[in-house]
Amino acid sequence: MNSTARSELIVQLNNLLARGDSMSMLVITVRNTSNGILIGLSDGEISLDYRKAGWLDIVRTRKFKSFCKDGGYQTQRVLWGKERIIRAKIGTESSQAADAIDACFASVFGETGSFSLELRGFGWRPSNNSFESDSAKPHTSS
Repeated sequence: MNSTARSELIVQLNNLLARGDSMSMLVITVRNTSNGILIGLSDGEISLDYRKAGWLDIVRTRKFKSFCKDGGYQTQRVLWGKERIIRAKIGTESSQAADAIDACFASVFGETGSFSLELRGFGWRPSNNSFESDSAKPHTSS
């Protein structure tokens, strides 16, 4: 992963840890592909969440489980409605989590190095966005 993508990922992971809750997630895909992983919070730890894309996704599912086993991450099956998710908690340290995410992409999708990531956060307000101030809100007379 290139240094710009890595530093942006670390910032977003820190924001997720600071402002996120169990419903927050970070969607990471390799630019111009559908290859992706969900990053969430589980019991205060960063988690890799792999969405099984159906019965044809056997190879990538096995690669994800193998990556987790080799890295010492325990996996658990989670249902999000009808969606089957495989979750692995990867800790609370953002830089180590970024390394694990890069290694996961290399293992599961065969993509690593200088690829660019698209990051989309859901469930928390990123640190670079400020809340609308009271002076910017329209005033109503009573």
